[in-house]
Amino acid sequence: VLNFERLVQLITCYISQQPLPTPQHMARTEKIFLPPQHLTRRAIAFGSVGRAKLSPSELQELMDLFYKERFLLVVGPNVKNPHFAWFRSKQGDYCPPPEEQCHIVLHSNATNVDIVKSTLALCLLRKSLVQNDSIHGILRTSECMGLLKECYQQADDMFPSFLKSMQRAGWAPPARFMFGRVTMRAEWPLGQTSVHNSAITETVNGTRHNSTMTTSSSTDLTKNTTTEASNV
Repeated sequence: VLNFERLVQLITCYISQQPLPTPQHMARTEKIFLPPQHLTRRAIAFGSVGRAKLSPSELQELMDLFYKERFLLVVGPNVKNPHFAWFRSKQGDYCPPPEEQCHIVLHSNATNVDIVKSTLALCLLRKSLVQNDSIHGILRTSECMGLLKECYQQADDMFPSFLKSMQRAGWAPPARFMFGRVTMRAEWPLGQTSVHNSAITETVNGTRHNSTMTTSSSTDLTKNTTTEASNV
């Protein structure tokens, strides 16, 4: 069974141009009694629109970029995580590693295929953020739009080949993946590049949060106060 931690490992091998391990090989080598590595946790990879406090203009740029997809990639620290606030209070210049300052926002209609493609794009983005010497400190989506476009295009180009490589290695097609339920979702008009006077509805653990957004507003785009330190 391909869970999320295994998916991240497969993608890491693929983008590093290493052979993909078979299910049997991964079952023999993985440490099943230890917790998942930090960056392979779903709670790190998936989040809400408001997790990084996007500005309306940043959201508009993301809607323009990902208008064909049922996911968004967001750059910025998880300001809702209580650990972030604690570290900032103790160390004024504290900032998380760049690879931790990005996450996926899934649409409520996203399928396993969307989860695989968005995770591929996320892994490419993490790698680019780490390798880019000009990127440091607290990151913003608006400052990383070039990288977002580049990584999304790479993921779009690589995705069909990645799926074929997975199947050749013995992994089931996406329709049969079992990731477990990602409960943090959002709704927005699919196939539209404009969010003027539209609303994003976020669902966290079955609770819906409505937030109407206009590009003239400079306030936080989401009004829910759900802590994102819990698992998604």
